[in-house]
Amino acid sequence: MRPDKALLIGAAVVLGALPVLSAQAQAVQAGSEGRPITFRDNGQQVDRLSATPPYVALATGLYGRQIVQAPSQDKDYTVQVWSLLVSPKTTTGEVKLPGAAVVMLIAGRVEFATGSQRGELVAGATTAIPEGSSLRIVNADVRPAQMRAVVVAGAR
Repeated sequence: MRPDKALLIGAAVVLGALPVLSAQAQAVQAGSEGRPITFRDNGQQVDRLSATPPYVALATGLYGRQIVQAPSQDKDYTVQVWSLLVSPKTTTGEVKLPGAAVVMLIAGRVEFATGSQRGELVAGATTAIPEGSSLRIVNADVRPAQMRAVVVAGAR
């Protein structure tokens, strides 16, 4: 096969796939508000095809999205999993998570302050954040820092 004919066939295949890709993009956009993953009482995920929410600003330089929300069996508390991003070269504003939390740094290196507790986290390190405490994070790196927070919140 001549190279120019192969190029034309390849272009036709790509152009033929555009309507399918466009439909998929529209479906993703339609559900772009997303919602956390939730579970039924039997532990089964409610809507496994649902998009999780986009990141939103929680404080200056700190972005988060709740990706899992699971109530206890007696509905006394919920366990939430949050994905957090800290902008590069940033000291975030203060934020209060919706309960007591364990925060793990996935990527990067940050300093944190919560109440009288101060420390540094490297990838894989964790820290506990007491319920009601304000959290401030310093990311001195030129890359964003990625964190995961597991939050336990009492029923309100």
